[in-house]
Amino acid sequence: MNRNHYLKDIVEIARDGAQFYDDAQQHVQDAGLRTTFAQMASAKRELIAGLSARLRAEGAEPPRNGTIAGAIRKTYTDVAAKLSKHEARLYVGQLEETEDRLIAEVRKAIADCEDAGARSVLEAYWPKVKASHEQMRKLKHSLAA
Repeated sequence: MNRNHYLKDIVEIARDGAQFYDDAQQHVQDAGLRTTFAQMASAKRELIAGLSARLRAEGAEPPRNGTIAGAIRKTYTDVAAKLSKHEARLYVGQLEETEDRLIAEVRKAIADCEDAGARSVLEAYWPKVKASHEQMRKLKHSLAA
Protein backbone atom coordinates (compact mmCIF):
# COMPACT_ATOMS: atom_id res chain seq x y z
CA MET A 1 0.00 0.00 0.00
CA ASN A 2 1.21 3.51 -0.80
CA ARG A 3 2.77 4.89 2.36
CA ASN A 4 1.28 8.33 1.70
CA HIS A 5 -2.26 7.06 1.31
CA TYR A 6 -3.08 7.65 5.01
CA LEU A 7 -1.96 11.26 4.84
CA LYS A 8 -3.83 11.88 1.60
CA ASP A 9 -7.04 10.43 3.04
CA ILE A 10 -6.74 12.63 6.11
CA VAL A 11 -6.06 15.74 4.01
CA GLU A 12 -9.24 15.05 2.01
CA ILE A 13 -11.34 14.56 5.14
CA ALA A 14 -9.83 17.66 6.78
CA ARG A 15 -10.68 19.62 3.60
CA ASP A 16 -14.26 18.41 3.97
CA GLY A 17 -14.27 19.74 7.51
CA ALA A 18 -12.70 23.11 6.69
CA GLN A 19 -15.13 23.70 3.83
CA PHE A 20 -18.10 22.57 5.92
CA TYR A 21 -17.16 24.84 8.84
CA ASP A 22 -16.69 27.76 6.44
CA ASP A 23 -20.11 27.09 4.93
CA ALA A 24 -21.77 26.66 8.33
CA GLN A 25 -20.47 30.07 9.46
CA GLN A 26 -22.56 31.64 6.72
CA HIS A 27 -25.75 29.86 7.77
CA VAL A 28 -25.96 30.22 11.55
CA GLN A 29 -27.07 33.37 13.32
CA ASP A 30 -25.29 32.82 16.64
CA ALA A 31 -22.04 34.84 16.78
CA GLY A 32 -20.51 32.40 19.26
CA LEU A 33 -21.11 29.50 16.89
CA ARG A 34 -19.67 31.46 13.98
CA THR A 35 -16.53 32.11 16.03
CA THR A 36 -16.28 28.43 17.00
CA PHE A 37 -16.76 27.35 13.40
CA ALA A 38 -14.03 29.79 12.26
CA GLN A 39 -11.63 28.35 14.85
CA MET A 40 -12.44 24.81 13.83
CA ALA A 41 -11.96 25.61 10.12
CA SER A 42 -8.60 27.15 10.99
CA ALA A 43 -7.56 24.00 12.88
CA LYS A 44 -8.46 21.91 9.84
CA ARG A 45 -6.44 24.17 7.54
CA GLU A 46 -3.47 23.87 9.90
CA LEU A 47 -3.73 20.07 9.69
CA ILE A 48 -4.04 20.24 5.90
CA ALA A 49 -0.97 22.49 5.64
CA GLY A 50 1.14 20.27 7.87
CA LEU A 51 0.23 17.01 6.18
CA SER A 52 0.50 18.59 2.73
CA ALA A 53 4.03 19.74 3.54
CA ARG A 54 4.92 16.19 4.58
CA LEU A 55 3.46 14.81 1.35
CA ARG A 56 5.39 17.32 -0.77
CA ALA A 57 8.59 16.45 1.10
CA GLU A 58 7.97 12.84 0.06
CA GLY A 59 7.46 13.90 -3.55
CA ALA A 60 3.70 13.35 -3.48
CA GLU A 61 1.03 15.81 -4.53
CA PRO A 62 -1.48 16.57 -1.75
CA PRO A 63 -5.18 16.26 -2.61
CA ARG A 64 -6.74 19.54 -3.69
CA ASN A 65 -10.31 18.55 -2.86
CA GLY A 66 -12.33 16.86 -0.19
CA THR A 67 -14.33 13.66 -0.52
CA ILE A 68 -17.63 12.93 -2.21
CA ALA A 69 -19.06 11.81 1.14
CA GLY A 70 -18.11 15.17 2.66
CA ALA A 71 -19.72 17.11 -0.18
CA ILE A 72 -22.91 15.08 0.14
CA ARG A 73 -23.06 15.64 3.92
CA LYS A 74 -22.60 19.40 3.47
CA THR A 75 -25.26 19.60 0.76
CA TYR A 76 -27.71 17.53 2.82
CA THR A 77 -27.18 19.79 5.83
CA ASP A 78 -27.62 22.98 3.80
CA VAL A 79 -30.94 21.73 2.44
CA ALA A 80 -32.16 20.32 5.76
CA ALA A 81 -31.23 23.55 7.59
CA LYS A 82 -33.47 25.54 5.26
CA LEU A 83 -36.37 23.34 6.36
CA SER A 84 -35.52 23.29 10.06
CA LYS A 85 -36.25 25.64 12.93
CA HIS A 86 -33.08 24.34 14.61
CA GLU A 87 -30.42 25.07 12.01
CA ALA A 88 -27.64 25.54 14.59
CA ARG A 89 -28.35 22.16 16.16
CA LEU A 90 -28.44 20.54 12.73
CA TYR A 91 -25.12 22.05 11.66
CA VAL A 92 -23.42 21.21 14.93
CA GLY A 93 -24.66 17.61 14.75
CA GLN A 94 -23.42 17.14 11.20
CA LEU A 95 -20.11 18.86 11.93
CA GLU A 96 -19.62 16.61 14.94
CA GLU A 97 -20.08 13.62 12.62
CA THR A 98 -17.42 15.12 10.35
CA GLU A 99 -15.14 15.29 13.41
CA ASP A 100 -16.00 11.63 14.14
CA ARG A 101 -14.86 10.73 10.65
CA LEU A 102 -11.60 12.65 10.96
CA ILE A 103 -10.66 11.33 14.39
CA ALA A 104 -11.38 7.75 13.30
CA GLU A 105 -9.16 8.15 10.23
CA VAL A 106 -6.30 9.71 12.21
CA ARG A 107 -6.57 7.02 14.91
CA LYS A 108 -6.51 4.29 12.25
CA ALA A 109 -3.54 5.86 10.47
CA ILE A 110 -1.52 6.15 13.68
CA ALA A 111 -2.22 2.50 14.49
CA ASP A 112 -1.69 1.08 11.00
CA CYS A 113 0.90 3.33 9.33
CA GLU A 114 4.24 1.59 9.04
CA ASP A 115 6.09 4.79 8.05
CA ALA A 116 7.54 6.12 11.32
CA GLY A 117 7.91 9.66 9.93
CA ALA A 118 4.29 9.87 8.81
CA ARG A 119 3.11 8.37 12.09
CA SER A 120 5.18 10.94 14.00
CA VAL A 121 3.57 13.80 12.07
CA LEU A 122 0.11 12.38 12.80
CA GLU A 123 0.91 11.94 16.48
CA ALA A 124 1.96 15.60 16.64
CA TYR A 125 -1.49 16.64 15.37
CA TRP A 126 -3.41 14.09 17.45
CA PRO A 127 -4.00 16.34 20.53
CA LYS A 128 -5.60 19.07 18.39
CA VAL A 129 -7.68 16.57 16.40
CA LYS A 130 -8.89 15.00 19.64
CA ALA A 131 -9.62 18.40 21.24
CA SER A 132 -11.61 19.55 18.19
CA HIS A 133 -13.66 16.37 18.28
CA GLU A 134 -14.34 16.75 21.99
CA GLN A 135 -15.31 20.41 21.60
CA MET A 136 -17.90 19.60 18.94
CA ARG A 137 -19.21 16.61 20.90
CA LYS A 138 -19.77 18.83 23.95
CA LEU A 139 -21.37 21.54 21.84
CA LYS A 140 -23.72 19.00 20.26
CA HIS A 141 -24.80 17.74 23.68
CA SER A 142 -25.25 21.25 25.06
CA LEU A 143 -27.55 22.19 22.16
CA ALA A 144 -29.55 19.00 22.55
CA ALA A 145 -30.26 19.74 26.22
